[in-house]
Amino acid sequence: MHGNSILTTPETLDASTAVRMKLDDPPNPDSYYAVSKLFGENLGKLYSEQHGVEFVGLRIGWLTARDDPTAFRGTASEDYMRAMFLSHRDCVEAHRCALKVETRFLLAYVISHNDRRVFDLEETAAVLGFEPQDNAEDYFVASRKISPWILFCTLAATNFSAFFFLGFAGASYRAGWGFYGIMAMGTSLVGLSILLLGIPIHKLGKEKGYVTPPELIAGETNSKYLGWLYGTVLVVFTLPYLATQPMGAGIILETLSGGEIPYFTGAFILTCVMVTYLTLGGMKSSALTDVFQGILMFLILIIFVLSFFLNEDIGGFGEAGKELWDNKPEKFVREGNFTWQVMLSFTLLWPITVPMFPQLFSRFYIAEDDKAIRTAAWLYPAVVPILFLFPVMIGVYGNIVDFDHALSKTESDNILPLILTDYAPLWAATLVSIGAMAAFMSTADSQILAMSSIITKDGLPAVTEVKQGDEKKIGRILIVVLAIIGLILAYDPPDTIFSIVSQAFTGLAVLFPTTVAVLYWDRVKANSCIVSIIVGEILVGWSYWSVNSGTPLPEWFTQGFHASMPIILVTVLVLWISTEIEERLTDNSSS
Repeated sequence: MHGNSILTTPETLDASTAVRMKLDDPPNPDSYYAVSKLFGENLGKLYSEQHGVEFVGLRIGWLTARDDPTAFRGTASEDYMRAMFLSHRDCVEAHRCALKVETRFLLAYVISHNDRRVFDLEETAAVLGFEPQDNAEDYFVASRKISPWILFCTLAATNFSAFFFLGFAGASYRAGWGFYGIMAMGTSLVGLSILLLGIPIHKLGKEKGYVTPPELIAGETNSKYLGWLYGTVLVVFTLPYLATQPMGAGIILETLSGGEIPYFTGAFILTCVMVTYLTLGGMKSSALTDVFQGILMFLILIIFVLSFFLNEDIGGFGEAGKELWDNKPEKFVREGNFTWQVMLSFTLLWPITVPMFPQLFSRFYIAEDDKAIRTAAWLYPAVVPILFLFPVMIGVYGNIVDFDHALSKTESDNILPLILTDYAPLWAATLVSIGAMAAFMSTADSQILAMSSIITKDGLPAVTEVKQGDEKKIGRILIVVLAIIGLILAYDPPDTIFSIVSQAFTGLAVLFPTTVAVLYWDRVKANSCIVSIIVGEILVGWSYWSVNSGTPLPEWFTQGFHASMPIILVTVLVLWISTEIEERLTDNSSS
C-alpha cells in the first residue's frame, strides 16, 4: 500500500524528494491488494475500540528468501526493493516489539533503515520501540562505511595488475629511469582527481543510491541515452585492460616453464580458474581482501628486489648501478626517451583516467565519509609511487643482465619472469609468480564484475526487460562472455602491455570532461555530453588506427604530445561549444 501517490507510483519509489510518509498521512490505496490491507487495519481498529482487542498493524516491507536485496539487481523492482527492503533480523525484532508493546491500537512501518526509504521510521521507533539495524545499500555498495585506510588500500590494490608487474618493468627496460618519472608525477596528481571526483560522487551515491557510474551520469542529466553511451565506453575500453591479465599469466608461465607451458595455455588456465571461482559464488569481493593483497604484494616485491641485487652475479645495488652507467648511460636520462610534451601528456593522463575505470569509480560510493576520501587522496600519491619503484628498478637494471640476445620491444615484457628464472632462488621465484597470478586474477575479476554490473544494471534494461530472478543467470553468463572476450583479445596481442593499456586509458579519458561537467556545471546538457563523447571516441579510433597502421598522427594535431592530450582538449571544446549552441537554439525557440 502506498500512503501518498504523489510521492510514489506503483513499484517505483523516489527517495530523492527527501519527503517521507508518516503514519497519519491519509491512505491512498493504488491496488486491490492495498485496499485489502486497509480493510484489515480498519477491522482491527473496530475490534479494538468496541471489544478491547489489542491490535498492532505492521506495514512490512519486502523480505527475500536469501535475505539479500541484490537478487533484484537490474530488474524493474530494484528501486522498490532498495526502498522497501526488510531484513530477516529486522523483521524478527519488529514482531518481538509488537508482542511486547502495550497498546489498544497501533500502526507502524516496518522496513529496514534503508537510505532510499520513503516511510518515516521515527514515529515507529517512538510508538513501537523498533529501531532497524540493516540497510539495503549495505548489500549494494559494501555498506558505504569503508574506513579511510581500507578505502586507500582498495584504490591502491587496483594497481596490482599485469600492467604493474610486467608493463612497468618492460617499459622501464626500454626507456630507463625516465619512465618512472612519468608514472610518479602522474600518480602524484591522482590525489587531486580523487578529491575532485570522489567527494561529489560519494555524496550523490549516498543521497540517491547510485551503484554504477552510468547510473549517476544518467540520473543527474535525466538521460538514459547518455547513461547507456557512458556505460558502453566504460565496457569497451576496460576490455583491453582486462585482456592484459591473461596476457601476463601467459608470459609468466611460458617463461618460467622454459616454454613447456605455451603462452596461450597459460592465459587460458588463468581465465578458467577465475571464471570457475566467480561462477561458483565468488562474486562478492571484500575491501579487506584488497588490504591483505596490498600488504602481501608490497612484501613480495621487496623480497624480489632484494634477491635480485643480492645475487652474486649482480654484486649489489652499487655495483649494478656502476655497470649500468658504464654500458648504458642513456637509461639514466630523459632525453632520447621522452620529450617534455610526452612527459606532460602521461603526467596528466594518469589522474584523468584512473578515476574513470569502473572498478575505481565505484570505490567512491563505499567511502565512510568525505574524510575517508580526503585521507585516500593524500595517501595515494604518498605511497603508490613507492610501490611503482620496484618493478621499474627490475626493468631498468635488467639492462645489465646478459640474455641470449637483446630483448625486442614486445619481448621486453618478459623481463621480470626472465630475471626470476635466472637470478632469483626457486622459493622467491615461486612466491613472486603466485603473488603476480593472484594479482592478475584479482584485477580481472574486479573488472569483470564491474562491467557485468554495468551491463545488467544500465545496459540490458535499456533494450529489454530483465525478469525477476533472471539477473543472476545473466550475471553468470556475462562473467563467462567477458572472460572469453578478454582471452580472445589476449590471443595475439598487437603491442606491448604498456601500449595496450595506454590506448585503453585514452578511450576512458574521453569520459572525464563529461564526468566533471555533470558534477560541477549546472549548464551541462545531456546532448552536448553525447556529442562530446562520440567525437572523442572517433578520434581515439583514428589514433588507434594510426598506431597500428604505422601512419603517425599529423603533427598539426598532436604538436608533439601523446594523442590523448589533443583528443581530451577537443572533447572539452566540443562539450562547451555544443552546450552554447543548444542553449541558443532553446532560447530562440522559446522566444
